[in-house]
Amino acid sequence: MLELRNITKSFKGLSALLSVSFKVSRGEILGLMGPNGAGKTTLINLISGFLKPTSGEIIWRANRIEKLRPYERVLKGISRTFQQPRVFFNMSIFDNIYVGLRASNNLGLFRNSDFKERVFEIIEKVSISNPASTMAKDIPHDELRKLEIARAIAADPELLLLDEIVSGLTAEESDEIREIILMLNRAGLTIIIIEHVMRFLMNISQRIVVLDHGEKLCEGSPEEIGRNPKVLDVYFGEETLA
Repeated sequence: MLELRNITKSFKGLSALLSVSFKVSRGEILGLMGPNGAGKTTLINLISGFLKPTSGEIIWRANRIEKLRPYERVLKGISRTFQQPRVFFNMSIFDNIYVGLRASNNLGLFRNSDFKERVFEIIEKVSISNPASTMAKDIPHDELRKLEIARAIAADPELLLLDEIVSGLTAEESDEIREIILMLNRAGLTIIIIEHVMRFLMNISQRIVVLDHGEKLCEGSPEEIGRNPKVLDVYFGEETLA
């Protein structure tokens, strides 16, 4: 479904990513992990179009997309969230989601063809508890995270990129986000997720790609990654992931 071929990204001669290659299969939840500065968010920015690679190819459904702009990739089925919620804080929950819906006329995840009804369907899917008329600036952090997901899925993507979606949340709030992600995956979404909360990432990912200093260190199942001595040495020292 998605393939990265020898992706390199340099900033003023310094390589943030160096010849990174991997594939993502349809319906998969792929985790991206690595220490700060490993290149994880840079990789998400490249896939979503906020950056362009210095070299290499990004293949989406058999077509190269590395030259497409972010909105063009949204229209092709790639959507994302951000480390810091990027919502319209002076707009209501309803209007934030409604804006996202204008990017797609497909049904995909949704039952309702009417846009207004679809907004309420999305609110129900992501378990937003505040009234739809509530201004985004007035909702708590965990609801902002849900609103980020709601805005991302409003465009009816096939691939959802999640960048530290449980950052700053309690264990209980993280568990609720985990159930939302699993529900979306069961509904057909392919998901790539970055997360520094390692227990969360290990428990939700079906496969993990580990980056270190901009290079792919290894990839495998969570169990394989948890036993990999390179990962334990580079990322965790003597700590295990169990």
